[in-house]
Amino acid sequence: MKQVFKSKISVGLMLLPLSLLFVVALLFVYEGLLWLALVLCVPVLLYIGHLLLNTRYTLLDDKLQVSCGWGNEKTIDIQSIKEISETRNPRSAPALSLDRLELKYGRFDAILLSPQDKQAFIHALQQANPAIVLKSKT
Repeated sequence: MKQVFKSKISVGLMLLPLSLLFVVALLFVYEGLLWLALVLCVPVLLYIGHLLLNTRYTLLDDKLQVSCGWGNEKTIDIQSIKEISETRNPRSAPALSLDRLELKYGRFDAILLSPQDKQAFIHALQQANPAIVLKSKT
């Protein structure tokens, strides 16, 4: 069975890179370099748009597929997930919000995700692997 969970999007988290991009574009236009603003800023804007539209977490039978950007996919065996905990860790991750879940899996691996519906995401993972421990916030 296939379930797709989109990433939650934090306006505040997106505001910084978009603001910087806007300032850079304005500086190029002010200096009379509209062509350089287009060449440099448009691809970055398109990539950010792609991330916003395509960052998702797909549960497919016994696998969790994490997709974020072009060619940035990771597949995790759901049976290897040991623990899920809530976090606001700002570390770089395939998550578009700081309202995140940390999944610990394998021997020493961890990944940060930000599904829109965290409870449904956790429930779906625990349905596939009842041994997953849900660590509460302290």
